[in-house]
Amino acid sequence: MLSAPTRAVLAPVGGPDEPVVDSDSGRRPPARARRFRWIMPQFDIALNNARDEGGHEIHVGVDDGVVTIRSALPVDGRRSFDCKGGLLSRTLIEPHIHLDKCLVDFHAERRTDLRAYLAQESIYKRRRATDEIYRRASAVMDILLNHGVTTITSQVDVDSAASLSGMEALVRLRDDYADRAQLRIVAFPQLGIIGDRGSMRRLRTALSLGADAVGGHPQLEDSAHDSEQHIVRMFDLAEAFDVAIDMHCDESDSARHFWIESVLDEIDRRSWRGSVSVAHLNTMDLMAESRRSRIIDRLRAHRIRVICNPTSAMMFRGSPERLPHRRAIPPARRLIDRGIHVSLGQETYKSVFISNLRYPHPLLSAQVFAFAAQFRSDNDMRTLWSMLTGQGGAVPPGDGIPQVGEEATLNVWPHATIEANLAHVARPVLRLYRGSVLPDYTERTDERDWVIPDGG
Repeated sequence: MLSAPTRAVLAPVGGPDEPVVDSDSGRRPPARARRFRWIMPQFDIALNNARDEGGHEIHVGVDDGVVTIRSALPVDGRRSFDCKGGLLSRTLIEPHIHLDKCLVDFHAERRTDLRAYLAQESIYKRRRATDEIYRRASAVMDILLNHGVTTITSQVDVDSAASLSGMEALVRLRDDYADRAQLRIVAFPQLGIIGDRGSMRRLRTALSLGADAVGGHPQLEDSAHDSEQHIVRMFDLAEAFDVAIDMHCDESDSARHFWIESVLDEIDRRSWRGSVSVAHLNTMDLMAESRRSRIIDRLRAHRIRVICNPTSAMMFRGSPERLPHRRAIPPARRLIDRGIHVSLGQETYKSVFISNLRYPHPLLSAQVFAFAAQFRSDNDMRTLWSMLTGQGGAVPPGDGIPQVGEEATLNVWPHATIEANLAHVARPVLRLYRGSVLPDYTERTDERDWVIPDGG
């Protein structure tokens, strides 16, 4: 389970430079008769008295940003931390959030459909400045960091209302936070590609500015033909700029929206080998079983990553006013059992879409998901943890802690077990990013700092 103390050395009990003398003869005994002990070197950071996912005590030394030793014995460090029996784990991921939409509106009215929300949101987008977007997005980044998240994928609107203001803000944010987190930016055509004039030009500019992926949302278009063309152009952009695809798909209660099949068809047509991530897939439970099984097989064959957005699904899909009642989340357990990578996305915080609740804490999202998907066993909790730490639901062999030589990006939790930390919606007591200890950030979420006054 534990690696050998690779940097420890054997030294005489009396010290490497001190003679060890026999008390009777006064002579130095032969080397084979001398007593030795392990002398542990001093590491940059020592994490002592932690627990791995199996509940075993573990002590970790970190040098030059990587795990240097995993030991059954305490280690010494220039900075030493007593983990007090808390769980040691990899840091968390946030695979789907819209940082440019957060902390926008606190009193949005309930709308009847997506287009109504988008029309309201466009009012805000047209009058917001890049600096304001940066301030709001950085405030949410700080909250995520406090909760142990160091890998973040943010969609950013690139459309006729937002122009490139959000993109410019997030590129700056990515640079400024590079020593604390990895921020991946997705250029997202929130108002469509075909129906929003100039969208291809704006998306090309965003990709030239450094977007890591191109997004999409085929159901935003006005016709089935335009939705099909939306998918084609999304792949055209990904191919031209050699970037990943990270898209919204089938975010709906309608059996008319099975666009995932068209996405898979386009992958087949192009023999596409690039990365594809798909969020939502809310209509999978409306499909006939035979059709759903075929899609799951194809998702697995093409190594598509699925992102479940439990707060969006439970708030907007499967309305209790409609029959039959639905949970409106993709069949995560079945996807995971088939070897498909599944993770959980936050979506937004205090946005036009939901102005209350939705605090950006992955363990809170995990609880919402667990109730919706009926995850409750001890093994289900390990699966949930795997979804949060970037393993996609697969419970990997080992103890959940990076091996010697791997990057020291770690969380220390207040409770000893995965189950206890999930139940208490815990917050890490210590966070390391590439071997650097992260500070606690002040949460800047006062309404007066972010609401745009009417007419402002």
